[in-house]
Amino acid sequence: MLGYGLSFDSPLSFAEMLVLLNTLGPWPWAERDSAWYGNLASVRTDSLRLDLLESAGNVDAGNGQQFCISVRSRGEKAPPAHEWAAIEASIRGEMLPLLRATGVQPTDPID
Repeated sequence: MLGYGLSFDSPLSFAEMLVLLNTLGPWPWAERDSAWYGNLASVRTDSLRLDLLESAGNVDAGNGQQFCISVRSRGEKAPPAHEWAAIEASIRGEMLPLLRATGVQPTDPID
């Protein structure tokens, strides 16, 4: 599986981020129940899994930061390069600015 994560800080709450991401589209973000990750929202497509998590308790978003966006391929076959490029452009060019992300750093994707 291919994947990467981006950790960041933001003055927004997790709930505020979820509203903004669902307003932005094109993916419907759904809050997930997770004893391990705490606040977790995800998007699932046929070939991709995107997660937004908030550090809490035993979970670190990476680099000592509050939040992480994680992107991973799903299944045996990696998405086409153009799909990865479109996701990366959307995250860096639209999502992170919308979420008022600061101190963005690469980190590991979540499992």
